[in-house]
This record gives sequence, C-alpha cells and structure tokens, in this order.
Amino acid sequence: MQIIELYIKGYNRLEGGVTGFATNKLVDNTGVFNTSVSVGDIVTNKRTHLTASITAIDSDTQLSLSADIFASPNTDQFIIESDYFRADLFEDESITITDTLLNLKDIGKVFTPFSQQFNLPASKTNNKLFRHYEKQNVLNSFDARFKHDAIIKLNGVDYKKGKIQFKSVTLKDNKAHAYKVVFFGDAVVLKEIVGDTTLQGLIYDNAYNFTYNQTNIENFFTADLATLISTYGSDDIIVPNIHHSKNMRYSTTDGYEDSITSTGLVYTDLKPAIKLKAIIEAIERTYPELSFTGFFKTSMFFNFYMWMHKNEGYVTNANPDGAVNISVNRFRHQDDEDPKYTYASGTIGDVRTLYLLPYFNADGVRNRYNVTLSITTSTAENYIVRIKNGATGDLITSREFTNQSGTVNIQEEFRNQSSVFGSSPNNLDLLDLIVEIESENTITMTHTFSVEYERKPQNSGTYVSQWTANYTPTNQDVLNTFEISRQMPEMKVIDFLSGLFKMFNLLVYKDGDNINVELAKVYYQNEDAYDITKYVDMEKATVDRLFQYKKMDFKFKSKESFLVQFSDEIQTVPFAEEDFGDDKFDGGTYTVELPFEKMMYERLTDTDDNSLTYIGQGAFLNKQFEPTIGEPLIFSSIYQSNTDSELTIGGSAPSSYRRPSNVTAIGEWGYNTRLQLNFGLEADEFLQEIPTLSTNLFEDGYYDYVQTMFDPTSRLFKYTAYLPLSILLKLQLKDKLVIANNAYRINSIKTNLLTNKTDLELYNRSEFVSQINNNQFAYLDRVAQVTVSSKNSSSINITWSAVTGVVGYDVILDGGVFDTTVGTAIKLSPLESGTTYNIGVRAKYSISGADAYSFDTSITETTL
Repeated sequence: MQIIELYIKGYNRLEGGVTGFATNKLVDNTGVFNTSVSVGDIVTNKRTHLTASITAIDSDTQLSLSADIFASPNTDQFIIESDYFRADLFEDESITITDTLLNLKDIGKVFTPFSQQFNLPASKTNNKLFRHYEKQNVLNSFDARFKHDAIIKLNGVDYKKGKIQFKSVTLKDNKAHAYKVVFFGDAVVLKEIVGDTTLQGLIYDNAYNFTYNQTNIENFFTADLATLISTYGSDDIIVPNIHHSKNMRYSTTDGYEDSITSTGLVYTDLKPAIKLKAIIEAIERTYPELSFTGFFKTSMFFNFYMWMHKNEGYVTNANPDGAVNISVNRFRHQDDEDPKYTYASGTIGDVRTLYLLPYFNADGVRNRYNVTLSITTSTAENYIVRIKNGATGDLITSREFTNQSGTVNIQEEFRNQSSVFGSSPNNLDLLDLIVEIESENTITMTHTFSVEYERKPQNSGTYVSQWTANYTPTNQDVLNTFEISRQMPEMKVIDFLSGLFKMFNLLVYKDGDNINVELAKVYYQNEDAYDITKYVDMEKATVDRLFQYKKMDFKFKSKESFLVQFSDEIQTVPFAEEDFGDDKFDGGTYTVELPFEKMMYERLTDTDDNSLTYIGQGAFLNKQFEPTIGEPLIFSSIYQSNTDSELTIGGSAPSSYRRPSNVTAIGEWGYNTRLQLNFGLEADEFLQEIPTLSTNLFEDGYYDYVQTMFDPTSRLFKYTAYLPLSILLKLQLKDKLVIANNAYRINSIKTNLLTNKTDLELYNRSEFVSQINNNQFAYLDRVAQVTVSSKNSSSINITWSAVTGVVGYDVILDGGVFDTTVGTAIKLSPLESGTTYNIGVRAKYSISGADAYSFDTSITETTL
C-alpha cells in the first residue's frame, strides 16, 4: 500500500491592481495584505503570467517578492494564491482515478482522467485550505467558482496533475465534517481557458487585414503562394472560387457569367479564406498560456482553410461597388502585437490588460469602471458606433448618428459581478472591448477612449474616482478595410477545436506546459508491452460485447448549398457521409457529427458542346438559388491552371486561380498521399473520379477502431489487477497489456490509489486492419529507437540500430513511404522550415518469399 498525497493550489484567491512601483515589490494602495495573504503565497501578473512568491508582508499595501514582475509604467492586475498545499486525507479514504483517451464505447468524445467524488476530513489543515466554507460570514472565503490546480503523488512521485473541483461540505452537529471534491486531469484546462470566446474574439496577425479592393482580392485569387508571401508576408489568406450570390455558368458563346443576371465574375462576388493554422496561432496569441504541439504544427494541417462567410451574400457592410467603410479598434492587452489603442495621458499610466476588480469586495468596498468614447468630426456625417465584447463579439451598445458634426460622447459602465449580474454584456472580467465606427462613406475624424476606475467605501453612498487613463486609436478614420476578426464565421473557439478533434480523430493530452494533439493512428504507433499476468486476479473476469450499438453514422452538421442538397435527394447514401454496421444488429445508432458545413463543388461544362472546362467552383446558394448561410466551411485549395482562359474575373483571364476542393493535392496528407475531406468514398468533383493514392476522414482516422468494435471476434475483457507502482507510474494508454500470453489494448483503467486495485477494460486487438493491410505483424521485432543525428531548415537526418534478420527498412514520412533502404541512416529532404514531421522506420522481412513488416517505430521532429 503506497502513500497517497494530494496537493491543492490557490485556496486563498485575492485579486487587485498595482498602484505603485518598486523593485521586487507589489504595491496596491487599496490592499489589506496583513490579513489576507501569507508569506510563501504565489503572486501572478495577469498580463505577463510571470510569477513570484511573497517573501515578506511589508504593510497592508506593500509586499516583498522573490522576483521583479511588475514594472512601470504598466499598471498591471495581479492574483495572489497559496502555493501547493498538502491536504489531509481520511486514513481509509480511497481515491479512484478513471483514465481513458480513445474509449471505444464512446468514440466521438475527447476524454481526460477524472476521479469519483471523494471526501477530505474537516481537519485543522483542511479547514484552513477551504476556509470554513460552511460559514457564510467568513471574509475571503474559499472560491468554489474555480477549479484549483492539484497534484496527486504516489510515494512522493507525481502521478497525475490536474484540477480539484469543490462540490460540497457535509456537517455533523452543525460543524464541518468532510469536504467533497472531484479530481480532473489537466486536459480540462482547455475549455476553462477559452470559455465562450468566439472566432471573432481572437487576436489575428494584423498583417492579415487589407484594403478591400479589386487589386487585393484578385491577387489573393490568382497569385501563387510565393507571390502572396512576397507581397503580403504570408500565404495564410487566399480567395477561393466560391460565390456567395451568383450561379456562374460557361459557354464559348457568352463566356463565364451568372445564369440569372448574365453578368461576369467580379471581385465583390468572392470572399477570402484563412488557413486553419492561422486560427490556431490566433488562439495561442490570444491565450499565451495555451501552446499546442503535434498535429497542429505539421505540414499535413497546413493545407486546410476556413471560408470567411459570416453572413449570407456580400461581405459584411460591403456596398455594391465593394466598399467596406469601417474603423475597428480593440482595447485589450498592452502586449498585443498590434495595439489598436495607445496610452496618451492619465493619472495612473497604461491600464490595458485590465482585469476588473470584483464589484462586491469582502471588505464592503464596491468597484466599478466607466468607459467614455468621444468622437469628433468637422463636417456633418452619418455613422454608426458599436461597442462589442472583444472575446465573444456580443454587442454591448450601438448608437446611430445622422448629419452629425462636432463631438459626441458615449459612456458605458462595467462591473465584475460574476453570475450575480447574470448575462449582462456589461459584466466583464477582462476589459476587452471592440469599437466599430461604420459609415456609407470614408470619414476623417478623431476619437479618444477613456477609462475611469471608481470605488465606493463601505457604508458610503458616493463613488470616488481613483484614476483615469486616456487613449488614442490606431485607426482614427473610417476606411475601406477588410478586418479578419470581423469577418470570421460565428463559432465558439471550443466548438472549433472539438470539431477538429472529431474531424481527424485527434487525441488531446497535456505534455508539460503544452497541449499535445495527435492523430490517433500516430499515438498508438510506439506502444510498450507489460506482462501483468501475476498481478491479475485470474479467478474472476468478465467478457462483454465491445460495442453496444448496431450502427455508426459519420456526418456533417449542415448542408445548405443546392448542389449537395440535390445530390442527397437523388443518391441513396448522402454525400460525404459514412455509416458502418447493420440495421439487423442489436442496439441503437451512434453518431459522430462535425459542426462544419459540407459543400459539393462542380467542374463546369461548356453549355455549347458539353465539353469539360478547367473551371472548378462552388456556389453558396440554396435550392431557390438565393444566397444562404450555414456552418463554417473547411476546404482544401488547389492552384488550378486556367489553361483555355475560360475563367475570367473583372473581364480578364488569369493564368491560374484558387479552386476549392474536398481533396488535398498529392503529398499534402502524408508523403505521396492525399486526403478527402469526406467521411465517405467520393469521386473528386473536378477530376470526376476517385483520386488515386487517396484516403478519407473515416478510413484514415476511424476505420481501425470502428472495424474493431464491430468485428464479431472482438471482446471487451474486464479484469481486476493489483498493479505495482513501478507499472502504474510508467503505463500509458497506448501500451499493450499481456495476460496469460494474450496481448490486449487498453480501453480504460480505473485505479484505487489506496489499495492499488485496478479495474481494467481491455480489448483483444494485436493488429489493426490498416496494419494487416500493410503486412505489419506484432510478433516481428521492430526497430528499438529512431534518433535524429542532425537537422536544418530543409532536412532531417535520422539513424537507428540494426535489427537481426531483416532484409531492409521502410522509412515513413507523415504516414507515407518516403524511401526503402538496407542501411541504418537516411536523410529526409526537402522539408519545410519550422514544420513538424512524424518520422517512422519499419523493419522489412522476407517470410516464405513474401514481404512482411514490423510495426513502426516513430518520432516527431521539427525542422529549424
């Protein structure tokens, strides 16, 4: 029986703002530090995320710190929390952790380790930890609104890191008896950090914004990637041949024109698209505490785009000649790469990264913040002013002015009242505001943005101003600008991420300070095997049916465009969807649904003679051929040659253009492979055949596991074991467990940390179908280790130890065979700079004259 230790961080949570500066000091003239904090507590700068410990309490308003984390003139906000504090446990209290990543009983979900609810005694230590939560009159009580960082240790070794959720306290004789808590693994932080932020609330690279005109749109539509990089600094923005309002046709006689209006294609008929990679980077930029590794950093992910189709029809606020007259500025962080507001004057300094102090302070003080927007025009103008929540895009206030000249003032009051203030848009934690000024024409104006902080002391009826800070915007005038954040589709960040996790069957787990995202097929390549026969209770076990459903459906949430709707009405199997199983089986239907749009593209024929053209396109029109809106659309882009000059834009024929596609180009999904962004096997709309060397979302991401679930020989084995700590601390969910010479894969593990009793859910699959199809077998010895000997920006050199009895080695790059060699070293080239690759080596054998292979031994490596 091992020693269980539980450490909890942050039982004392205090927030405030810096009002003065001294080296290695925290100064807050409104502080009450003598009664609210302790030496050893951790102070965090909410803007920079730098931390220091309290070394001395100098006074009620000043602390000495172990590091200098606050510097003038930044008037930063801070959080003070306890360091990790060891909680007392009941002597016989068990903590049971359930651990699973890819659970074959619920394949569409992303899992994190979690515990059953367990009890902590109301000891002197724990009462200090939870600050007598049962007593409602305790000042600075434990804040149960937050999950708090926690570590579980076994015999002094870290076992799991995550969060503790406080549930309740039980009373005996009107005194605290036990605190009920639940432990969650650290992958849960993702949803907590991004909250309800939408794609519009992210901070995108300011270089993406551009003047919305014919020159720029046509460049994004026709230029190659190298030209885009040299002109705009990146190839993250393109314009695909998807039309929001026109149904374009082609004939030799009339050319490329709309079937209803007989007008040609012009730049305002198109909308830009942004790389999914750029959205991930915007998430990391918005939330510096988030850093993704794995699949999101690979070249396989770099070839997918999201169409910026926020509303049906034309670009938001675009008039018929293409103008988008708007000024957009955002008040948020001091450290934003492109600060839209610059500090000008005030009584305190720059207060951006302003986390609002709670409206209700425990000491009876009330806090509120006033924002005043002043706009001045010298001539009479018509314009609309909107103030929005920067994180969610929700409208806070809107004012319309007609024939207005001179100065107007708009004032809003903000408070941090948590759930007390309900869903009011003026209830904020971080002062993150977007100011939009929109008009029919370009306007020359000046405007200022001011913030005032007021406090009302206890038993006082009057608010007293504490400080003011005044700002000037980067974008003063109303100009014709395409703002990326403003044009993003309506979708929460967490829904976008979970949609990607489902789309590619990604496993998500914390790896140090990073969130690692891996294709399931990559995660399971490097498993270890542990023979646990002697630790298993062999007298009793249960063998269950592995899957409790008769059928699985894989589909997209929305299909709003006419082509895909007409196709689904005609075809027996809906476009891009897949189902597996049989209605004759017992059970219900399990559905994996992506929160994205599915569109069918088309290759036009010449209506004069029915010959194929080189025009590939999409039209986001409903069955009545009217503009429509659906869910966010993800697609791949093909740089298509306009060989016969059939496609024209603005009356001119470009040599090439951006064709939208449901299929990547060859080599963009692994080496010499392409991916269909469909679950079902479909003919490519442009090639009009099933592409060679292609796979699809179901086959690539799900087939191995679904086939396993429906295989009549598959079983779910439930064993009880008492695993030693030497195995528990090393065991990963990708590993195999051997029991009585039979190898099993892990579905879930439920471990009682007090007794070491482990309930195992295992399934009998030594090789997946894809491995069998590759002639890979578990019994063949594989390469022990792959090592990177050197690398640069365009190549990676690897070596490995020789395996006895082999005839050669296949080197695998992102899932495809890069080369075959008899040696034990190879150079992978050419590669992209700063890109992550999955590299594997597969031992090759000759058995009875036939080729057979080991499992892959893989590593992940990034070029310089």
